[in-house]
Amino acid sequence: MAHRHQIHDSRRFLYDLHTQDCYSNPGILGGNPVFMGTRVPMKTVLDCIEAGDWLNEFLDHFPSVSRDRAISVLAMIRSPHNNI
Repeated sequence: MAHRHQIHDSRRFLYDLHTQDCYSNPGILGGNPVFMGTRVPMKTVLDCIEAGDWLNEFLDHFPSVSRDRAISVLAMIRSPHNNI
């Protein structure tokens, strides 16, 4: 399970992240980063993991997010280049 400071740093990182997997638009959820093509906030996957849920549980609750997209975003967050 991730440590709280890692989750906090990951959330801060999400606000600077714009890729093929996620984006931020002031007109969508107040500019909170969302998974591309959805209105699912990126922080939701972090909330689920922090609560001890598995990725499959997140995907069951948010079927508009593909497994590949969720894994890609989590891999970017964990990347050693992000200093998280």
